[in-house]
Amino acid sequence: MGTPPMLTHAPMPRPADRLRSLVDLIEEIRLRRQAEAVDRLHPELKTFSQRELTDVACPSYKNYLLGRTTRMPKREMVMQIGDYLECTPGERDDLLICAGYLPESFMLRDDQYQAAIRRARFLLSLLPLPAVAIGRNSHTLFTNEAVFLKNEFPALDQWAAPQRNVIAYFFDPAMQVRQYYETTPDAWEKTARGAAELVYLTNNGRLRDPDFRRLIRASRELPDFARLWDDVTANPPSLYRDYGAMWMQTRYLDQPIGELSYLVPVTENLEVSIVVGVPVDEAARHVYELVGCRPESMQWESLLHDFSAGG
Repeated sequence: MGTPPMLTHAPMPRPADRLRSLVDLIEEIRLRRQAEAVDRLHPELKTFSQRELTDVACPSYKNYLLGRTTRMPKREMVMQIGDYLECTPGERDDLLICAGYLPESFMLRDDQYQAAIRRARFLLSLLPLPAVAIGRNSHTLFTNEAVFLKNEFPALDQWAAPQRNVIAYFFDPAMQVRQYYETTPDAWEKTARGAAELVYLTNNGRLRDPDFRRLIRASRELPDFARLWDDVTANPPSLYRDYGAMWMQTRYLDQPIGELSYLVPVTENLEVSIVVGVPVDEAARHVYELVGCRPESMQWESLLHDFSAGG
């Protein structure tokens, strides 16, 4: 028998080559942003020039361009460059991988996202509880009928697109829903914080996405949102604390009811999730029965665990 061939490994790229690849990718994204800004004035007056990137985001960028250093920027600096360039999650992950770091998150492709939406719709059709499906940027995808019967709201297709966002739903004073949650200051505080936690949890992989950041900037003008959002981002909630639950109090006719909302992931990264309402007092159980739910015969924990596990 002949001598087996020796195994060989591809040579590791030199630090200078790795850094040049990163700079090339940064320049590709920078030129893309610059081209996009040609026909519209950027709200922050950004020009996406090399000088501006150096001044605003990365003081060493000129040295990288001229090859004066081979030291790879730290992860936080790569993230800061991504922030300045208003990178999408995919672009940001490309920068991190190119620099030798783990990506920040794995976002769904559009076909995977649509498949997850179809699964959420199917699960919602089976769930005998008031439930809402949430997608990217906290957009309400669809609900089951119990949600509207319980709160006496018009069907979702009668709502304007901005109204279907979770932030607007809870925090916009023009929305009729807010009166249902402001029964007492304590009930509103719990509800509003829960809503901010829901937005954080379902967008955790998109916190630096330009579209999401624009949504947050605009929403900071709504009463209570900026205060609660800043607190939630400083003290992030855990998904595994009661499924990222939020306490809510709503009003059915003239009687307030107490609910606990469970966040059930449809996808591992929570790009598509289902929020399920569970009654916690006699008034709520009575209302649930009125809208066709039979809470007294349900085992909440096992039911929701089965759904979150794909059962």
